[in-house]
Amino acid sequence: MLQTTTPSSLRRLVPAALFVLATLAGTGVGAEQDCPNLLRAQCASCHALNYICPKMAEGRGSLYWKRTISDMVDEGAVLTGREQAVLVRCLSSRDARARALCPAGN
Repeated sequence: MLQTTTPSSLRRLVPAALFVLATLAGTGVGAEQDCPNLLRAQCASCHALNYICPKMAEGRGSLYWKRTISDMVDEGAVLTGREQAVLVRCLSSRDARARALCPAGN
């Protein structure tokens, strides 16, 4: 027997599908939660956090971080476009979770 989808069941499916798509696309809250993990795994694997943290504290903008991350990719860092965008956003906005990784005074 073939099951059909009713309009009311579609109304319930659409929001769930949009949520899944947004999560998979890296938009919304999920992407920002990656910031501390990316900093630890990608940035701090070559740079001490006490090198990165003062630059965050100085309030360097997104253009600075975009250029810096692009340079790091040119040097061999392996980051997806989404990961680069997350890092630029969190480093330039002085994300509280990113700053929590910094030693006191930075």
